[in-house]
Amino acid sequence: MRDKFVKRYYKNIVTELFRENEEDASEEKEWKYKNEIMAKNDFYKELVIKTFVQVHNQTIGRIRQKTESMMKELAFEKLIGSYLYSPFYKHKKIALDTISEFKIKGHEKYLLKLIKQKRNKLLHTDALMTLIRLNVHENLNVLAETDVDISMWDINMIVRNIEKDNEARIPYDELINSANEGMQLLGIILIRIHDRTEFKQNVRGKTESKNPEIRDEAILTFSTFAENKDDFDLLLNKYPECSDSTKKYIVERMSDNPYEEQVTNFFEWVVLNEPIPNKLIAIMNLLTLDISKVAELKKSEDEAIRMACEQVLDFNN
Repeated sequence: MRDKFVKRYYKNIVTELFRENEEDASEEKEWKYKNEIMAKNDFYKELVIKTFVQVHNQTIGRIRQKTESMMKELAFEKLIGSYLYSPFYKHKKIALDTISEFKIKGHEKYLLKLIKQKRNKLLHTDALMTLIRLNVHENLNVLAETDVDISMWDINMIVRNIEKDNEARIPYDELINSANEGMQLLGIILIRIHDRTEFKQNVRGKTESKNPEIRDEAILTFSTFAENKDDFDLLLNKYPECSDSTKKYIVERMSDNPYEEQVTNFFEWVVLNEPIPNKLIAIMNLLTLDISKVAELKKSEDEAIRMACEQVLDFNN
């Protein structure tokens, strides 16, 4: 059946979508097999829907608009609705992908119900992505006022879709002040990605959060906004409680600290106490600040410190 679809219907769909000259269309001014596809069983309809979703997702301009037009001609909205309420994940997934890609509205309440269910985590994430893509600003506001569990995986998927859709209207204030800690985390990440420095003090407040993920993400985000001694003092104080990735970023950012003595002392401490990756970054920065410090560290009794110094010096030579 799949082979028959590819040979007969898929080829015709693609030909119609990518037709250069609209005058080449049939006299009936409708694409071949349209009515036949509508009369076929769900298997063929599913393949057609998936084809449209894929083409729409990967094209722009005229082809994308043509895909939307052909979907409307097939009047698949009713079928999509029945799939969404189907007990089978396969059907729900097809419906969610289609609703998300073609921004089909009218199912928001049921999507929120799917998001709140806890049994099927995959379905939870699928419904979450669909709801947000329908209207980023409005639905992020809705989620910020709920107690829906938002995982780090969910957050990464939301960020990816926001970036993909080039969404600019983000309710940063509502997110970072949400009682929902997952939405707080999302807000902090989006503030960093979009360089929204006007929320610097809000982010600073979150560096005191009892939630380690929020605290670490806030410190990482705040480090990108650091510009004065007070900012860098905070980063130095918070450094011991950070994750390895955030520590690495702080070490890299500390070279922008205008207070040379503070920077030199910090880099020396990192070389003496931190893992090799951070040692290397610190030594490379020390070379430009105080090469005598590096020469001194090269004589250390700690083999790891000596090796790190030699590696950096060899690289720079």
